[in-house]
Amino acid sequence: MISLGFIGTGSLASFFVEGLARAGVGEVIMVSPRNAEKAESLRQRFGVTIAGNQHIADTCDLVVVSVLPRQAEAVLRPLRFRSGQTVLSVMSDIRLARVRELVSPAYAAVSMMPGSSNAYNVGPSVLHPENAAARALLERLGPVHAYDTEDTFLAASVMGAFSGMATLLLGEVMDWFTRHGLDAQDSRRLVAGLLKGNATALLEMPLPLAEITRGVVTPGGITEAGQKVLDEGGTWPQALDAVLRRISGRD
Repeated sequence: MISLGFIGTGSLASFFVEGLARAGVGEVIMVSPRNAEKAESLRQRFGVTIAGNQHIADTCDLVVVSVLPRQAEAVLRPLRFRSGQTVLSVMSDIRLARVRELVSPAYAAVSMMPGSSNAYNVGPSVLHPENAAARALLERLGPVHAYDTEDTFLAASVMGAFSGMATLLLGEVMDWFTRHGLDAQDSRRLVAGLLKGNATALLEMPLPLAEITRGVVTPGGITEAGQKVLDEGGTWPQALDAVLRRISGRD
């Protein structure tokens, strides 16, 4: 079995381990005790082994580094990595060249993923450069998009923040439905189910997005009414208010 270790045991590492457990991996998984509470929770829930950073670097074929970027130097500089080993950094602000310097002579790659959806094996990951060991790991957590150039990878990495921004937007929309009488859980299921359906259609339909858009934004329709509010600088709740006025006959 190939051993897998995590240096840095925060939320992202927890999403990794949960997703890997759902995928039914056979690897021995080690996590560092830097966040002792999270590490112990992962041990109890998923049977991972808690080990020190150097032990992980000594024994694991694939090491995922998920410490806070400002901690990277202090955590990684004292460690000894080895040739033939792969170190995958998921630290958002550390470039590939810096990771390579800190983990030499190990092979280094960098990645970005949304996290929470990876725990359910559906979140996309971006990877730079292509690496078989890193890809094999990430593909268990969702689709992988690998990029040869750093500039393209960095642009694709913005999806990590976009994921969080989208979650904030969904929260606004759920709150809007709740304020208008829907149960909070019903609002959550309604909005999440709608987005899941739209995402599935976007992935499966062969039509260009512009053509799909023409089919849903009909002139004089309710989608156009909401879009006009957004185009004029309004908020999403204001756009939804405009649609409600239209379908209620109060516009």
